[in-house]
Amino acid sequence: MKFAATLTVLASAALSVASAQGGTYTALSSCNSTSSVHFDASNYSISPSPMCIGKPFCMTASGTISTPITQGAEYIIRGRYIGHSVINESYDLCALLAANGTPCPIAAGAFNLNICVNAMPNLPYNMPLDYQFYATNGDSELIFCQITPDFPSRAPHPASGIVATTCA
Repeated sequence: MKFAATLTVLASAALSVASAQGGTYTALSSCNSTSSVHFDASNYSISPSPMCIGKPFCMTASGTISTPITQGAEYIIRGRYIGHSVINESYDLCALLAANGTPCPIAAGAFNLNICVNAMPNLPYNMPLDYQFYATNGDSELIFCQITPDFPSRAPHPASGIVATTCA
């Protein structure tokens, strides 16, 4: 009887992961930094969720940029699991934006953010990580900063953030 119950739970968990592939993660919030941000948006999302290891995932948002995005801008992703840093990646923001048809400089005004990168091949499999996603401009000013609910997780419990898995 216990075996059947365990098998049911495992099958249910596998189905949950499979059905979540292609979903969207929207539980992001501002880092509450003392620095002002230059991109005013409230609808950040990450997709797909769960992330597929080695495959593209995207951060999207719509809002208003108060200052132009210039060459030298960076996009940084930091990931933590139970307080331990497991991901710290930086990218050329202008190259990522240009890949999606929006080359720098980007004028102040209404803007649809769409940044896509490959999920790192060294992501822990099926372990929820807490993330910080942020961007700085060419002059090092903060453009935006978003975090999952428990970042930075220092507590001795599993994070409740974004999961990465293998996908077909």
